Amino acid sequence: QVVQQLLPPKVREVQWVDVPAAAHIWEHHTLKASTNHSSHTSLANNADLNAVYTESGPLKASVVAERVDALLRASQQAKVLIFAHHRLVLDELQRLLAPDWEYIRLDGAEPPNSRHALVQRFQRDASLRVAILSIKVAGVGITLTAASRVYLMEPCLDPGMEAQAAGRVHRLGQSKNVFIRRLALRDST
Repeated sequence: QVVQQLLPPKVREVQWVDVPAAAHIWEHHTLKASTNHSSHTSLANNADLNAVYTESGPLKASVVAERVDALLRASQQAKVLIFAHHRLVLDELQRLLAPDWEYIRLDGAEPPNSRHALVQRFQRDASLRVAILSIKVAGVGITLTAASRVYLMEPCLDPGMEAQAAGRVHRLGQSKNVFIRRLALRDST
């Protein structure tokens, strides 16, 4: 509690994303779940839930990439962390942001001994404005206080994972207000 008093304010919010194609994905898998599992019409109890997240993630990536691009163009000092679960989503974010912005990516493909150097580079290099991160690989044990904006792309079944990911920014050493945005598709996740 004492540490919390030393930190700048933190704002957490859910940002609803309207992606027309995503509604089709949700409806398709809900219908599939209800026809294949007559006693379980909810996606929460079957494998289709993972398919919905996997298929809808890249659709949210385009929305996040637009928002991040606008933020970085509006503020020369802004740095952003984007957390996701699926490699497909990380790949799509990289594809969309790489042409215009320098970034680091931590997703488990890089050897553990090179991660520290990437984190230090992000912390020190003003030209590195984006970190594309696997929530499992980069969600704990590192400090990324050079950023003040966090996007959580895919919902976690364990809310503690999201809190840990946001904690990479909102910790001792942070001097800016922190904004954490959890992306959710309207009427779905």
